[in-house]
Parts: sequence; C-alpha cells; structure tokens
Amino acid sequence: FEPGSLLLVVVVARVFPGPAILLPTFSGLGLVGIPFARFALRSALVTALYVPVALAATTLFGYAIVPLLGWWAWPGLFALSAVGLGGPWSRPLRRRVAALIGLKTGG
Repeated sequence: FEPGSLLLVVVVARVFPGPAILLPTFSGLGLVGIPFARFALRSALVTALYVPVALAATTLFGYAIVPLLGWWAWPGLFALSAVGLGGPWSRPLRRRVAALIGLKTGG
C-alpha cells in the first residue's frame, strides 16, 4: 500500500452510498493485513470531516430547495445521487479502488 492509498480507499468507501462498497472494502483491508489502528485512525478522520460537511450540505440544500420545489425534491435528489454514484460510468473508480486494496475484478 502506498502512503496515501489507504486514505483514498477510506474516503471513496465513505462517499459511495450503501454497504455494497463499504463492507467489502473494509473487510478487504483487514484481509490484506492493514493494521486496525492505522485503518481506524484514517476512518475516524474521514468520518469527522465527512459527516459535518454532508450534514451542512443537506441542511443548506433543504433550506434552498424546499421553498422552490417542495418536499418531493428530496426523493428526487436521492435518486439522482444513486444513479450518479452507482451508474456504469462509475466503474473505473470502483476498479481503481479494488486495485488499491488488492481485490480481483471481473471484466
């Protein structure tokens, strides 16, 4: 593992939605022998930065969009995010993450 690779893997795993990438990534890190303390420190750092930023963005978005579009904008934003982050165009990034943690990818 290169010095910045573990941090990149943790950031990508946190930002992509759902357990479909989070659980396999974190399990894979353990299987390739990343020390728990090294992983936990980076995971805590990413979480400490990501959660407040995500909460602030969500709150600001809500204050801005609800008066304009109504409450139905939230499901629309969720669907758009899921398609944007989980669509076939995100495969190169998922392959890069898999390569960084040493997983084999099909195709």
